[in-house]
Amino acid sequence: MSRDPEGLCGAVLERLGSGVLVVDVQLVVRYLNPWLAAALGPLAEGLQGRCLAEALPELADGRLLGAVRQALDASLPSVLSPGLNRRPLPLYGEAAGGVARPLAQSVQVQPLSLSGERFCLVTVADVSAMMRREGLLREQAQRLSSLSLTDELTGIPNRRRLNQFLEAELPRAQRAAAPLAVILLDIDHFKAYNDTLGHIAGDACLVEVVDALVAQVRHPGDLLARYGGEEFCVVLGGQGADQAAVAAERLRACVESLRLPHPDSSVGPHVTISLGAAVLEAGRRSSATALLLKADRALFEAKQGGRNRWVVQGKTDSM
Repeated sequence: MSRDPEGLCGAVLERLGSGVLVVDVQLVVRYLNPWLAAALGPLAEGLQGRCLAEALPELADGRLLGAVRQALDASLPSVLSPGLNRRPLPLYGEAAGGVARPLAQSVQVQPLSLSGERFCLVTVADVSAMMRREGLLREQAQRLSSLSLTDELTGIPNRRRLNQFLEAELPRAQRAAAPLAVILLDIDHFKAYNDTLGHIAGDACLVEVVDALVAQVRHPGDLLARYGGEEFCVVLGGQGADQAAVAAERLRACVESLRLPHPDSSVGPHVTISLGAAVLEAGRRSSATALLLKADRALFEAKQGGRNRWVVQGKTDSM
């Protein structure tokens, strides 16, 4: 029986929607199918019957030529994944508008023996669509992850992100014997603000206050996060009690300078904030929960002291 009845194999290779390349032990191209020739474009002209390394010199330092030699010399197959070898061959396809686009490829290299003669079979699949789809999925996953760590209203990190940040920064500060400050701040009488002006106005107030705070939290190692409701948290890497006091006053003053009207505040006619800070001193150890509890107690002291002021572990402002 014929190996290829009525040229069936040839017809299949002619219509195949992927690339097929066969080279002999001298790396001479013995066959390439129409799909591969079309993807190679002008490079395919006269390729059959020529040495692959000479016809496509750009392959000289690539993984593909090494895999072909390995198949011919040691009969070892190889798979060139698109993740590590995105474009083993200079292949192009037609994109929208007739512009050529490079093809991401998955390549299999296999030893082949016929009538005692050794060959190498290279099959190429266009995985561009799959790679684009995977890229979109990664972007969507990153976007969802970012959203899960971001406060929807203000756009700053949320409580979950704050917890992650502290879990990473506290051990780092302790290993480096460096200080770390945590400031909790609260908009004074914000419930009364909402009750008087409505929640839409309250949301707008939160956004304006956050915009002002963001401009004050500038160091790459710092973090401003929404702690809950009208309460926010600032983490200051490498900052001790004195620096935390300076930062707290700067934050307090920047919000007061906005002069946002507050019609129902016992503090004054404008929106203000109270702040409490706790500091992990250099060489000390603490948990995130303990540090936040200390900052919360300091914030309570600031409120009890008349609001629109700050307390840093016993270091109180003079207002």
